[in-house]
Amino acid sequence: MKFDYSVLVEPTAPLREKDDIDCMIKKLDQLKDRYDSIVSIGEVTEHPSIMKLCEGDDLRPLFPGIQKGSRRQDYDAVFWPYGGLFVNKTDIMIRENSLYSQRLTFHKLKRYQCCEIDDLQDFVQTEAIMKHEWNMT
Repeated sequence: MKFDYSVLVEPTAPLREKDDIDCMIKKLDQLKDRYDSIVSIGEVTEHPSIMKLCEGDDLRPLFPGIQKGSRRQDYDAVFWPYGGLFVNKTDIMIRENSLYSQRLTFHKLKRYQCCEIDDLQDFVQTEAIMKHEWNMT
């Protein structure tokens, strides 16, 4: 049996809405001539324009070309693949050996969904959101 699409749902990112996966499959299917995969993304709240590197005792800008005193609000929004949802054309995923195909599109998540559980702080934060959003006790 051959499958046109493969879906990966990462358990460390449980804050999905009931239609996220269906919306992603539908979007990829509608745009299948242009894209081979779709990934869930969320806007990064800590903009890279203000990030720093520690070098010895010095604190240096990650991007030295950015004007000193510039405001993060003046830059375009940037996104991170939160949510652990991937839909790929199966044959392309196998051929490229990646969840991020060369022809990639996206599905934007709501801010509250942008959690990945990698440590205790992530777990407690995600648990609090789940209790709030879904009235879990």
